[in-house]
Amino acid sequence: MLLDWYVDNGTDEQVAIVSRVMDFISRHQMFIKNKKIIVIDIDFVNSSGGGCVEVERGQFEIEINKRYCKKTIEKTLIHEMIHVHQYASGRLTQTHWMGKPQPKVSYREQPWEQEAYKLESELHNALAA
Repeated sequence: MLLDWYVDNGTDEQVAIVSRVMDFISRHQMFIKNKKIIVIDIDFVNSSGGGCVEVERGQFEIEINKRYCKKTIEKTLIHEMIHVHQYASGRLTQTHWMGKPQPKVSYREQPWEQEAYKLESELHNALAA
């Protein structure tokens, strides 16, 4: 994927963290093999947690809690970028996972979240190495 990303409402330190993570992500095999152009608006917000939504085809918005520490920003951004990959590859939509209706299960049992948490951990360990 060719990633075109922007940061809104972030401090200089938060922008530097995002830059480091996005540089790492853009070189990872998961993202290199797809040649789509993806536009991502990364917004630091007051709400809790993080989130990713596909605004339009190929355009995403990621929200990250502005009070997060460096490590949590890194992990959250990696996690949400995995969702960007899931959406961009067509495996995840607002209603379907892998071509089937999304199962009605708890957040942690959702297969796209299980994949994102597993890969988040692996990628964050590689980033920190």
